Amino acid sequence: APVTQAPVTQAPAAQAPAAQAPAAQALAAQAPAAQALAETAYLPAGNERLEYEVGFLWFDRLADGSLELERFADAGHFRAKLEVKTRGMAALFTRNRRERYEAHFVLGSDGYFHSRSFVTRRFKGKGDSLTDRGKALFFDAEAGEVLFQRSENGRLTEEIRRELPQQHEVFDFLSAYWNLRLGMFGPLIPGTRMVIPSYTFKGAAEIVVEVLSPEEQRDLSFFPEGGTLCRLYLDEEVFQTGGGKLYVWFNDKRQVGSAIAVDVLGLGDVRGAMTQAKSFEAPPLQLEERQRPIHIEAAPFEP
Repeated sequence: APVTQAPVTQAPAAQAPAAQAPAAQALAAQAPAAQALAETAYLPAGNERLEYEVGFLWFDRLADGSLELERFADAGHFRAKLEVKTRGMAALFTRNRRERYEAHFVLGSDGYFHSRSFVTRRFKGKGDSLTDRGKALFFDAEAGEVLFQRSENGRLTEEIRRELPQQHEVFDFLSAYWNLRLGMFGPLIPGTRMVIPSYTFKGAAEIVVEVLSPEEQRDLSFFPEGGTLCRLYLDEEVFQTGGGKLYVWFNDKRQVGSAIAVDVLGLGDVRGAMTQAKSFEAPPLQLEERQRPIHIEAAPFEP
C-alpha cells in the first residue's frame, strides 16, 4: 500500500494560535494552494546557485561552498547539490578535500518534494592519488524499500536493500530543506519545533528544526538581524558533527544565507556565509545522468 504523507510533528509556537499546530496535514488537504505557493513564492523560476565562503576556527576563507537547484528535462524532477572544497593552504593540508551531497527529488501533485535518491561523495588528492568514497540511497516508495550502496574509487563495495518505514514518507536532508523552504512543513514562527521523518545511511531518522526567537538570534553574533534563524539536529554522520547540531539563517527568500555546523570532527565549528546568489542557464539534466557512486551500473529503480 502507498505510504501516507509524513506526519511532521510541530510544537505550537509561543506566538502562534493553536490552530496552526498540525501544519503538514493542513497543507496536504490544501495541496493545490500549497503547490501554487511553492511555485510562485520560494521556488526559483530557473536554476539557482548560492555561493559561500566557509571558515573554520580563526580562518574565514578556508573553503568555497555552493548550493544548487537544477531542473531535469522531465517535468517536476529536480537535482539539489551541496558542495564544499578546500582552498589555499587548507587544500594543501587536507589533500584538496572536496565533499558533495546530491539529491534527486520530484515535485508531487500534493506540493511536496519526494525523495528519489541521495548521494554523498568525498574526494581527496589529485590525479593518480585521487580517492573517491561514496554512499548512496535510492528510494522506491511504491515497493517500500531503499537500496543502500557504498563505493570506493568507482567500485561497489557494499549493497543492502532495506525496508522503508511503512507508516509515513521520509525525506533526505536536501529534499527536507526544499520542503521547508517552500513552507510545506508549516510556517517558520519563533518558538516552533518541527520533527521531520528522515532516512540516513544508518536507517530511519529524524530532522529536528527549532525556530529561534529574535532574542536568541541576537545572542549568536555571527548571524545578521532579520530573516529567520533555526537550530537543526540531523544525523551527525552527514556533516561529521558531534551531536548533529547546526544553526541555519534563512533570508527573506528562504535561501540559506549563513550557517554554522557545530563541533565538526571534534575540532570546532565550521561557518559559512553567502557571497552570491544567482540564476544560471544550463541544458536540462537527463534522468540517466543522476550521479551514482558506481556511475552507470547502479540503476536499481525506475525514476
